[in-house]
Amino acid sequence: MIAPSDAEVSLGNTIFFTCAAAFGETPPQLTWHRNDSGIIRNADEVNISSSIISERGVNFIVSILELCGVELSDEGLYFCQATYTFNPDLTSRVYFTVDVLEPEGGHCSYNFADVVKI
Repeated sequence: MIAPSDAEVSLGNTIFFTCAAAFGETPPQLTWHRNDSGIIRNADEVNISSSIISERGVNFIVSILELCGVELSDEGLYFCQATYTFNPDLTSRVYFTVDVLEPEGGHCSYNFADVVKI
């Protein structure tokens, strides 16, 4: 399997991860998971797309996970899992972590009277 890398992303930004698995006749099913809490599915802030490509005579299924508007709650351990239909007990997993960075200085806070002088 071709694994995504660990990543750091700034709060509110979008990040992409790519996972790929080679196959012969039948492609495996690629699924994305977070912190062993189940399969990640398409939603408002999550997009998943897959495609089959051939490179130098080798077939690959490629899946892309897009996390939009990343929040602190998106931080954690993720994995991509390939499950082969001809043998469901044969699975491969690749793990990666997402660290969400807050803007320098943390959260914005100020005293209105200190900023606005009339």
